Parts: sequence; structure tokens; C-alpha cells
Amino acid sequence: MIRKRKRTVQYQVFQPNGRKKTITVKVGGTKTESTSPCSTLSPPACKIPEPSVPIAENKNKKSRDYNETKQSRITEWTRVMPLLTKAQLESFCPTTNDCSVCHQQLTEKFRCIDCMRDPVCLSCLQAAHGRPHLHIFEGWKNGTYLGYDCETPTWKRESHECNSLYSKTLAVVDSLGRQHKRTILFCRCEPEAVTLVRHQLWPSSPKNPTIAFDFELMKWFYGLLLEGHLSLRSFVTALSTPQSKHEVGYTKKEILNVYKVMVTETTEQFRYFWYQQQYGDVGQIKLDNGTECPACFKMDTKVFSMDADFQLVRKNSSGKSWEQPKHSGQFFLEQESVDSFISSLQSTAAEKNAQPVHDCHEFQAGNALRSKVKNSKLSETAVFGSVCRHEFPHAFFSLRHGERLGYPIFLLQHILQTHPVHTKIHVTYDIACVLEKHLKV
Repeated sequence: MIRKRKRTVQYQVFQPNGRKKTITVKVGGTKTESTSPCSTLSPPACKIPEPSVPIAENKNKKSRDYNETKQSRITEWTRVMPLLTKAQLESFCPTTNDCSVCHQQLTEKFRCIDCMRDPVCLSCLQAAHGRPHLHIFEGWKNGTYLGYDCETPTWKRESHECNSLYSKTLAVVDSLGRQHKRTILFCRCEPEAVTLVRHQLWPSSPKNPTIAFDFELMKWFYGLLLEGHLSLRSFVTALSTPQSKHEVGYTKKEILNVYKVMVTETTEQFRYFWYQQQYGDVGQIKLDNGTECPACFKMDTKVFSMDADFQLVRKNSSGKSWEQPKHSGQFFLEQESVDSFISSLQSTAAEKNAQPVHDCHEFQAGNALRSKVKNSKLSETAVFGSVCRHEFPHAFFSLRHGERLGYPIFLLQHILQTHPVHTKIHVTYDIACVLEKHLKV
């Protein structure tokens, strides 16, 4: 009798979803009769498990685990929900008759819904809010908390003294969308908008502002606009949701239509202001403006893909630009240079003869007859641009006509001018055959 040794065999099973799974099987370890010395060298009999069986079992196990976990979470939420509701209702009532700060017995109970949830006396409440703030107070009266108006300190610059000081009352919108009336001390040494920025308040207008917005509120909209594509109207509508029905009456609506105030240049100017804080130049230090791909920053070989998007049009009825673009020369190139370059090119015989080769599809891009046509109702017919191999935007500009060959030529010249001579550049384009033929001619 010969006892065979146990050994471990690993099998790689490829599941239908493309994932690879390794299965370990122990084989051997049984007593067998041997009539030949060479029989010990033969591999032991082993049945390779069918891939479909463990995959199905694994899926069923994962499904059971998910269902059990999901049901367990729902059960726990159901169990704890009455306790959460009770705790929230208890927070609406004072839990003690002593001041939580000075521990004196209270004859009148107050609290701040932003920073002091426990009852305090009026002296401790005013002492804790001795500096300018945008908090809301409550007072216990008739068995419930009601809004309490308390005199707030004047907003002023501590380190500035002059003889031209004057005070002004403004409507201030805090980070939760609540409106306050605050007195702010200004001076004639600087514009009122500058003084508001020193207090982390954004003015509604550059001259004689009557409304100011908290920086945190403006930054919230800045982030939601970039990441969530939230419209300004939806943002203003959502400002009322953080406040409960009980707290809505605590503040008066000094501004009846917040959207009408923010839809002007106020929001756009803050976006550019905050962009400068993040990516602008600080003295002699030039910060990263976020327009260069970090993955191919130091690569000697760069790959760019070019194409036009004719769904991005601009109608003549859309209005006009009142000022120069604030981010000109970063992602979008100067449109005047593009238009001047295209107008200087004349439709030559080489461009007319530069048609796709026989194995290409019938692309209309680059066709001289089609690209002559300019829609009279559109001031910009498309956006032409390029991205790197990591899909990071590189350079763009607007088209005034169809996809003429002059547009990719202009972009190629820009790429060559903005990169060192030793850089190897590869370009992909849907009608590269036409462009190559045109450049060779």
C-alpha cells in the first residue's frame, strides 16, 4: 500500500462578467495499490470543478449577504427611529432651570440655535456673542421657544482708525440663506465693497451696496455649480429647506427676491474672484491655474485628439458680450486671432482637391463647398478643440463656418508653438487623411 501525499492545486476560473477567480483544491492523501513503480509518478486523479457551479453559488451567497445586510439596516433604523424622534422633540424644551454657563438659577431662559442649545441667561448670551455674528436667538415664553431680537454689535475694523467713519445698515444673507439686518461701520478711505470683503461678505454691487452675502453661501453655490451643475434659481429655491417651519418666522425677509439680486453680475464676479484666490498669481509666485494635464506634464511624447462639436452653437439673438472674457488665453484661444487666420486663407485648388481617400467614409468635414456656408442665424456654429490622451482639455475656439481645414491647421500651429522643439507630438483627427493630403500639397 502506498499513501499518496496531499498537494494543493490552483485553478483560474474566468467568470462570464470577465473577472478572474482562483480556486484552490487539495488532492491526494488516499491509500492505493500500486503494481508499478512508475505509478507513483502519475498525477493523482482530480476532478476540476465546473466554473458555472462556484460562480452561481458565489452569486447566490453574495445576494443572500446583501439581502441580509439590507434587511438588518432597515430593522435597526426602524427600531431606533422612535428614539431619534423623541430626542429631537426633547431638544425643543429646556432640560434644566440653571444657566449652562454661569450655573445661576434662571428667571428667563435664552439660547442660540447656532452655537448654544442649552438654556443660558441673557448676560451669558450677550457675552458669548460680543463680536459680529449672524446667529439667531430664542427665548422661552409661554411653554415654547420663540424668536428673540437682541441688539448685535456693530461690524467694524478693529485695526483701522480715521475721521471719516460712518455707519450703514445692510441686509446680510448668511450661509444658510437666512436674512439679517446688520449695522456695518464704513469709512471714506476705501469703497464700501472692499470693507465688506474684509468682513467675509460679498457685496451685491460694487458701489453703494445695500445687500451682502456671506462668503460660505457663495462658495456653496460655486461648488454646486461646478460639480452638480445646479442652476442659480434652484439654489435660491433650496435655501429655504434647511430652516424648519418653526424657525422661518425668526428672521424677516429684508430681500423679497434673492434670485433677482444674485442673477446679476454679483454671482459671476464672485466666481472669478474665488478663482483668482485659488489659481491666480500671488506676488512673484505663479500658481497652477488648472489648465495643464498633471499626467502628461513631463512626458516627451504627447498625444492630442482634435474634433468639432456642432451641437455647441450660439444664436445671434443670444445677446452680446459686455466685457472681455475673464479666462481668455487659458482653455479658449483668442477668437480674433482665429478669425484673422481663417480670413487670410483663401480656398485654393489644393483644398478643393483634398478629398478623403477611397477607403474612408464620406465625411463632410473639410469639404470646401459645405464649409463655405454660414448660417445667418448663428454667430458661432460649433466649438473646435483638442484633448490629450488622458481626456484632459487642451485648447478650444469657436467656429464661424463649417469645419474648414484652416481650423485644425491653426490648432496644430498653436500646439507646436506651445511645446518645446524636442517634444514628440501625435495628433488624431477624424479626417486626418484629408488634412495630411492638404498639408503635403
